[in-house]
Amino acid sequence: MTQSESFQRFLTTQLADHQTGEPPATQRTVHPFVTISREAGAGAHSLAKTMVKVFAEQDDEELFGTWQVFDRKLCEYVVEDPRLEGALDDLLSEAYHSRAEAFFSQLLKPAPDQEYVMTRVFRAVRSLAGVGKVILLGRGGSNATRGMGPSFRIRLVAPLDERVKRIANQEHIDERSARERVRRLDTSRARLIKRHFGAAIDDPLEYDAVWNTAAVGYETIAEATAAVLRRRAADR
Repeated sequence: MTQSESFQRFLTTQLADHQTGEPPATQRTVHPFVTISREAGAGAHSLAKTMVKVFAEQDDEELFGTWQVFDRKLCEYVVEDPRLEGALDDLLSEAYHSRAEAFFSQLLKPAPDQEYVMTRVFRAVRSLAGVGKVILLGRGGSNATRGMGPSFRIRLVAPLDERVKRIANQEHIDERSARERVRRLDTSRARLIKRHFGAAIDDPLEYDAVWNTAAVGYETIAEATAAVLRRRAADR
């Protein structure tokens, strides 16, 4: 199954979940979401895949069933297809619409094409968070979804040498090239967050948890995330 087919099936499932025939003000169940900010090579994609597996093993189907991972490629796919943006809008409550509009009214101003594209990406990220049951990798997810919930905001870190080795293995490049790629990615991500949100990407207070993936395994992080989401969903 392609990413686009997976996403379309996800939207269909979520739409069916919300179409209960009740009045709009009461029909929508607010599902949780997870955001993952990461240093380059810290293993975000591996963690996200592990989370989907661990969530599927949980007893609570309503809370943990049918989660979807959204990375850069899939977020940009949503932005490029107006039909999918419209489908997301159909799933959002009036409350989320008004909060999203207030948030983006501060961002939507004359800007270069690249800035306009990023604003649309942030809008898509926030819309996906409003739908819920999504794991958002990067794309300013932690900052763009501020004030929404229930959620769990994670930052992944690891020693530089460990991250360089991972990138070298993943992209089949030598260590020198991998080190430069890590540097470029970390710098560009930090600049993006600073430029659009005025925040420091490495500030631990921007997140609910910071994990060193060289010291803590993906399964442990995923299980801890499931426990937090279960508690936060129960507290609402």
